[in-house]
Amino acid sequence: MPAIAPVARASTSDDAPAVGAAILPFSDQLLPAQFVLLKSA
Repeated sequence: MPAIAPVARASTSDDAPAVGAAILPFSDQLLPAQFVLLKSA
């Protein structure tokens, strides 16, 4: 076993901005709103 974990570059590193932009509409519709996730005391 190696002493440290191997580090590898992500396979989507070249198109990461496009993937991030493509996910925004889905995350807006599928994920809960930010105010729902905030805890109120």
